[in-house]
Amino acid sequence: MEGSTTSILVVDDHEPWRRFVSTTLQKQLTMQIIGEAVDGLEAIQKAQQLKPDLILLDIGLPTLNGIETARRIRELSPKSKILFVSENRSGDIVEEALRTGAGGYVVKSDAAGELLPAVEAVLKGKRFVSASLAGNDLTDPKDEQTADHNRGGVVLPFPPRDVRIDRRHEAGFYSDDRFVLDDLTQFIEAAAANLQSAMQDVAAEFQKETRKEVKLIYGSSGNLFQRLQNGAPFDMFFSANLDYPKKLHAAGLTEPGSYYEYARGKVVVWVPKYSKLDLSSGLLALLNPSIKKIAVANPQYAPYGQAAVAAMRREGVYEKVKDKFVLGENISQTDSFVVSGSADVGIVALSLALSPNMKDKGRYVEIPAGDYPPIEQACVILGSSKNKETAKEFLSFIKTSGVTDTLRSFCFDVQSSQQ
Repeated sequence: MEGSTTSILVVDDHEPWRRFVSTTLQKQLTMQIIGEAVDGLEAIQKAQQLKPDLILLDIGLPTLNGIETARRIRELSPKSKILFVSENRSGDIVEEALRTGAGGYVVKSDAAGELLPAVEAVLKGKRFVSASLAGNDLTDPKDEQTADHNRGGVVLPFPPRDVRIDRRHEAGFYSDDRFVLDDLTQFIEAAAANLQSAMQDVAAEFQKETRKEVKLIYGSSGNLFQRLQNGAPFDMFFSANLDYPKKLHAAGLTEPGSYYEYARGKVVVWVPKYSKLDLSSGLLALLNPSIKKIAVANPQYAPYGQAAVAAMRREGVYEKVKDKFVLGENISQTDSFVVSGSADVGIVALSLALSPNMKDKGRYVEIPAGDYPPIEQACVILGSSKNKETAKEFLSFIKTSGVTDTLRSFCFDVQSSQQ
């Protein structure tokens, strides 16, 4: 883009990193930082509004991971080029990130020498991958690769002809490996989306105590259940209901004795701060004629969506408002609809309404527990797990008083009999 200024949006939840990027790039007279975002939803909004030439995007973002953020940005601002900048070195994740159509992937620890050449390559329509990732076999061996060893990185033909994707990650959450431990043991956990904030805290504490990492893959319990039935390679499953773990157990797909009911969830009616909707009447507030769209988790797959529908039926509002539903694949996506303004109001998990990403962005009223069947949540270890000892260790960790306190801090009910 010689002769013109390149507009850049920087997306990362670490302020010191954003400052480093801005300082590095704005030394170039042809580059201008026109915006910053700290989470996935904000990134989508600013990309649509600003239409930047280039977006520098982290993987481990709050509210929505970088890979899903990139997919949505590609739909809303297709001319914006995307360059991932993350400390996550997993070959599967790098491949999935490139699969979104992004122009490249730079490892943060290599950015001092690679960020500028990566930006230049991506802006010219080439694909750039950090030199330290060259061994991940991201392309067909026949592809011609060129490396500038003075600047680092590998410039690849765009796009690569043979990107092998592990589809187990297609709807998942990927935590950014900001604290890389050489002897880290990792196992993969499938978790209901309502657990996102609470489980991040739990997993971080488990890693701190054991030096064993939990890779968290979030989705609706129903979709995760279907994938587990089809052999998805997870080690544990944290469901938002009891039925799916019990069905897996009945099918002989779980480790004997691993079934554990860990919490009970709650649902709320949530609106953004700017909304003038009076929530004092609870679900009856949905009848307000100013409401055009209501975000609800798809009840076909999501237990929280089933609870929402049951509560609306009990209050006699379901038939009157069902045509206004905007269905989220899971409760986390449902939250994103209402936070981003794609819906006027949402019926969401209380645990997510209290999360750092939502608690200051809106207000809510709790739906009486008697209005819907109890959202009892259970977990199991998968019989196909290749990390059963670590999974059993994590299951024991879940039962400790510290984790119980964490779950209660997000307003999950945890009975004393479960401790």
